[in-house]
Amino acid sequence: MGEGVPTQEELVARVRGALESDGWEILSSEQHTSFVIKIDHELSAPMDIVFPTVADYSYLHIDLVLRKREFEIIRRRPSYTPHARLLQSLRLASLSRKWSQEGLTLVGDVLLSNDLLTREEVDWLDLAWMPWSDGSEQPLTSAGSATPTVLAPPSTTTMPT
Repeated sequence: MGEGVPTQEELVARVRGALESDGWEILSSEQHTSFVIKIDHELSAPMDIVFPTVADYSYLHIDLVLRKREFEIIRRRPSYTPHARLLQSLRLASLSRKWSQEGLTLVGDVLLSNDLLTREEVDWLDLAWMPWSDGSEQPLTSAGSATPTVLAPPSTTTMPT
């Protein structure tokens, strides 16, 4: 990694290095004047990391995004998740319907009692709750989109040292 502003390839490599071993899919694209890194996991919801201009390319921004709770939640998933699609659907429903964590836990317990989830999956679902939440607030989403979007800070912003 060189000094100064990283390249698109270097930003994507940083994200891949941090997430691919946990099963995240990482794609990148240029859209109009911005550069976007798209990440997705079978147990989560997709998220876009948007860099509006070349001046916004920043390892600091990537590193801040990679500290989000969702990445740790996925790392802590059960080693065996035979109902991954159902878990993802439940998490997305909790997000779109604004279910409480207790409500999602209740649904998980009902599914467990009917052999539709394993005990490990229910325990993880209780921990995971809705995707991209820090557990106390709704995730940042772009208007009209179900995909959380994280924008790079404006290039005119200076970060404290």
